[in-house]
Amino acid sequence: MQPQQRRQQRLATLNELLLPLLRGARRYYAAWRIINPLLAGVSRLDQTSDYTITVLTLHLPASNPLVLALYTSTQESRPVSPSQLLRRIRRLRQHVAKLRGKVFTSGDIVYILYAPRGYTRGAKRLARIEAVNIVNKVEDALKTLARYIGRRLSRLTQKLIGKRIWGELPLLVYALQELASTIGQAITIISRDQAIRLAEQGGLLRIST
Repeated sequence: MQPQQRRQQRLATLNELLLPLLRGARRYYAAWRIINPLLAGVSRLDQTSDYTITVLTLHLPASNPLVLALYTSTQESRPVSPSQLLRRIRRLRQHVAKLRGKVFTSGDIVYILYAPRGYTRGAKRLARIEAVNIVNKVEDALKTLARYIGRRLSRLTQKLIGKRIWGELPLLVYALQELASTIGQAITIISRDQAIRLAEQGGLLRIST
């Protein structure tokens, strides 16, 4: 496969993964901007020219940003070995480190490495040690993200249900809900109008029906 073909293949893979997240971001951005009209935007995409490394930073209300760090491979000759995986993890973390202090100060970082031919057993063990997610299907990458965001939303909701909240906190509930919903985990905790009303006036968080 020619370099240009590999580049286009990586871009196609990234579009499948990122476009749903960006749709979710647009939804909560519209609500957030009503409360904060000076808000410039919620998402930033940093990529290498060949689309091997991509870092999507999603700024969230009342929270550190969600930083999705992706390594997208087109290797189809054989599964990724431990040494290959380690090199890719290092490259990805170095790229994230360059953005720290410029794009974000602190962030909740999710590392995902994609390779269509999968990984050797040794590489899978290494991934667990390094606390990175490895996938060979876009669907699995979306599921990984959906689980992460869903767990975060569930923990936040459990803390807030029945409590009086205001400001940007209800918008954080709405933001996580919309991100989860656009990547396959349909959850309804709060409506857009309810999130805006609670942000402006305060009140108790009750699950929508």
